[in-house]
Amino acid sequence: MRQYIGFNLNKNEYMIPILKVREIITMPSITALPQLPPYIRGITNLRGTVIPIVNLKSLLNSEGGEGAGRTVIVISEG
Repeated sequence: MRQYIGFNLNKNEYMIPILKVREIITMPSITALPQLPPYIRGITNLRGTVIPIVNLKSLLNSEGGEGAGRTVIVISEG
């Protein structure tokens, strides 16, 4: 049996396989970099690992794509 973690983004519901989720954290400090696609807000250092911060609203062309969320879902791959 597969398990998923679900979240709402505007009026849509999305799910990620729970085995792909490394952790869920509050929004860390983000370092912006030049010449990134508009849906990548920047990078952050999470316990010694540099990870990109992707704005799903912007990536999915959803309403209010510029707004910042308060939660980050860190996935292990893909």
